[in-house]
Amino acid sequence: MLRALQETTADGMVFSHATAAWIWGMWVPRRLGDDLTVHLSMPEGSPARPRRRGVRGHRLSAAAETTRCGGLPVTSPAWTWTDVSTLLVPWGRPEKVPAAVEERALEDLVVAGESLMQTPHGSAGRREPGEHPRCTLEDLAAAAARRRNVRGVRLLRKALPLLRPASGSPAESRIRLRLVAAGFPEPAMNVVLTMADGSWIMPDLVWEGPRICLEYEGDHHRTDAAQFRADIRRVRRLETTGWICVRVSADVWTESGMQALVDDLTGAFRRRGVRI
Repeated sequence: MLRALQETTADGMVFSHATAAWIWGMWVPRRLGDDLTVHLSMPEGSPARPRRRGVRGHRLSAAAETTRCGGLPVTSPAWTWTDVSTLLVPWGRPEKVPAAVEERALEDLVVAGESLMQTPHGSAGRREPGEHPRCTLEDLAAAAARRRNVRGVRLLRKALPLLRPASGSPAESRIRLRLVAAGFPEPAMNVVLTMADGSWIMPDLVWEGPRICLEYEGDHHRTDAAQFRADIRRVRRLETTGWICVRVSADVWTESGMQALVDDLTGAFRRRGVRI
C-alpha cells in the first residue's frame, strides 16, 4: 500500500509521524500503532498538502532529516521520534493537561525513543543483524533541539534525560521507569552476567551491587512448555550464583500487580540489607 501511494505522491513527500514509526518498528502506544491513517509530510513551500481519504498531510520543516528505509522515503528515526511527541500530547495549553495524562504521554515517548536504541544483538531470532540501534541518544537530542516551536517540545525536553540505551522490549522500559518513580535505584538493562559454570545470562533489569535482577515473563513464557522449563533452569542458575531473581508477569500492568512487584522487590532489597 505504501509503495503504491509513493508512486502517486509529489516529489519531496516523505512518510512521517505514526507511519514512519511503523516503518522503523518503533514501540508506540496501541492507539498510534493501530492507526491506519497514512501520514505524509511535504517540504515547506510546496503548493498543497496531500488530500485523499486515509491520508493526513503535514508540513516538513526545513530542518527535518529524511532518508530511505526499504526504498521508502521517510523521516529519519530521530526526527520521527520528535514527530511522535506531537501525536502523544493532547491539544490545549500544556498547563491544562492533567498530570496523569502527561505522565503517560511521557512514558510512551521514552519507550518510543528507547526502541530506536536497542542493543544490536537482541533476542535470538527477533532482530536482523545490523538492524539496531537505529540511532543514538545524541541523535535524538540533536533532533529535539531543532524542534523549538512544535506541540510536544515540552515532552521532548522531559523525555531526553530519562532515555537509556539497551532496552530489549517496551515492558523492560516501562517497568524500569515505574520502579524508579516508586523510589528504587535505577537498574541497568540487559547486563551480561557470568555464571559459575562459565556460561552467561542477560536478565532484563539488573541491580549489580545487591545482586538482584528482574525478569519480565509474558504469556508465552507460561503457554510454551519449552520456554517454561528454560525459565526454571535460568532462575536456578542465577540463584546458584548468588542472585535474587524477581519474576514478573503481565499482572504488573494492573495497579495491584505493580504494588505486588514493589513489595517483592522491597523485600529482596531488605534481604540484601538495603532499605528502600
